[in-house]
Amino acid sequence: MKIAFDVKKLIIFTLLFFSLTACGSPSSTQSQKTPESKGAKRLIGAVMAGSDACYNASTDVLVELAKKEGWETIKLSSDYSKEKELKNVQELIAKKVDAIAIITTDIKIGGECAKIANDAKIPVFFYMTMPDLANGAKATSIVTTDWYMTGYVNGKAISESNKNAKCALIEGGYDQGMTEMMRQGFIDGLNSVAGSKSKVVVNYSGGWMKPNAMAAMEELLKSNIQFDTIFTGNEEMMIGAIEVLKNKNLIGKYKLYAENGREDAGIKFIKEGLLEATAGAPTTADGDVVFQLIKAHFEGKTLPYHVLNPVKLITKNNIQDAVPWSTAEYIRLRSENKIRLDYKELEIVKEERKWSKEGNNYESVSFYK
Repeated sequence: MKIAFDVKKLIIFTLLFFSLTACGSPSSTQSQKTPESKGAKRLIGAVMAGSDACYNASTDVLVELAKKEGWETIKLSSDYSKEKELKNVQELIAKKVDAIAIITTDIKIGGECAKIANDAKIPVFFYMTMPDLANGAKATSIVTTDWYMTGYVNGKAISESNKNAKCALIEGGYDQGMTEMMRQGFIDGLNSVAGSKSKVVVNYSGGWMKPNAMAAMEELLKSNIQFDTIFTGNEEMMIGAIEVLKNKNLIGKYKLYAENGREDAGIKFIKEGLLEATAGAPTTADGDVVFQLIKAHFEGKTLPYHVLNPVKLITKNNIQDAVPWSTAEYIRLRSENKIRLDYKELEIVKEERKWSKEGNNYESVSFYK
């Protein structure tokens, strides 16, 4: 089955990761640095879109691995402000950092940040999020979770459980690319099951944050929209959704699905029987891989242009497979070779998916400022 879209505001972006003007090669970039000797001192700048648990988990792994390498790190939050992101990158350039790693607030701002880093001849890496590279801007390398698959595995699981599911989405922030690809994957996942008539009936943006998700949940429950399933774009928002449902004695009325795999949220909720499943997408892994890419760049190695960290649906049946979000636990397991990620073995993106900015044939309301 295919859902037809009556598009209200459809803005299609083709992310220019593989244009020759953007990266010089469709699949790799060659470092221009002279290979360094082991233990060389480096100063790394890490810019986060905001200070939520997701971004901190990823960046803290980068910081810890950099420390083990003898490097120093400057960690900055843009507080979800496009203007502050630009200022943060300019500040790092002024401090003469050796490399900049960015979780961007907005794909276009990410492209602008890449360009000013290029002009300063500082290698710039993106993790978790992707830039829209225009006007000759280049990224040294990019690592993201496969955001499309985080939506897809949940959508598929929902339709396998209920072929007539009516789904309400509480999404993350718009314009970073993550939410839009997650939604498209979710819809495709719903449609992947033979005979499925499952569909999305409404979507709200909670901007990745618990308070906004609670506001969205309150509005959803007051509406006349009929739904039986809720998917949140991360577990911070699921914490808010569950709190509202508990306050209204509605636990058990809706099937709940999410994305992350946090020990203190999704994993805990699955164990308690509150959550059906979550897309295991540990951002600790993104921090690990962006560190590897930066190190490889300093060593003069040829880098893949964009690699994807794997996604696994976590349920009560495979909860032991969840990769930790705790920085200390991740680093411990990594040091014991119980977690092994190698950027050279990850999937390389050969063609970027197109994604729509907002709403298809259902209402789109944002509580994200």
